[in-house]
Amino acid sequence: MTDDNIWAKTYFYLFTCIGLGDEDEEFNDHHFTVLLALPVNASVLSIEEKEILLNETESINITLDVAPEGLSGYNITVSFLNPIEEILDVRFPDWAILHDNSTLPADSLWIKAVDLNENVQSNASNILLASLTVKGNKVGETEIDITVTKMDDDEGYPITPSTVSGKLSIIGEEIGPDKGGGGRVVIGNYQLPTPVATRIMPSTLPTSTPEETVTPTYTPEVEILPTPALSNQITIAIAAVVVAGIVVLAYVLRM
Repeated sequence: MTDDNIWAKTYFYLFTCIGLGDEDEEFNDHHFTVLLALPVNASVLSIEEKEILLNETESINITLDVAPEGLSGYNITVSFLNPIEEILDVRFPDWAILHDNSTLPADSLWIKAVDLNENVQSNASNILLASLTVKGNKVGETEIDITVTKMDDDEGYPITPSTVSGKLSIIGEEIGPDKGGGGRVVIGNYQLPTPVATRIMPSTLPTSTPEETVTPTYTPEVEILPTPALSNQITIAIAAVVVAGIVVLAYVLRM
């Protein structure tokens, strides 16, 4: 006999035994006691769904809805199937005195925590396991997958919760060379226009006047010497005489 809903308690059943004779023999009011129940998928592990503005950050909570026999610790992995985000940080609740996580930033991580002081008692509900700080790097949507590697109750027995995948939406409009430099950011039903940079050109272009190059002039210094006074006048008389076809010059000086 198998039953997925068997708990640790006493059960009463009606058994029918087939004997060797021609008639069946019934045995009533027989009972048996189950000392150890089979693992039951009574708990639900889920991650919060969120909308994040492009290039902004938000916190996303991971919770266990109920722990019938308490919670001693867990080891789970969170993965974003479409890497449009980035996990920047993880914060643990106060009851998780011992905790650890994989390297950040990343688009998937494992987290571990242990409740040493048994703060999460039997029938605890809405148990916060961890809070992730996520940044939206690209517009779009992604599924968030949760995998339970190990989870135990206060008695050391395994907890096998059913998991509910979450969804993360990153909204806004990317601005880049392929978007023409414009865009908008949507917040609720209100759109914030994104200013476009413009260049203002002057109506009259300034003209530049080159500086005049002055070439220095050089004036030589002239020393004027006095003209000596002539005390006497000299008269030169020249006479030309042709002798035998030869010109003969004769000079006469008169003082």
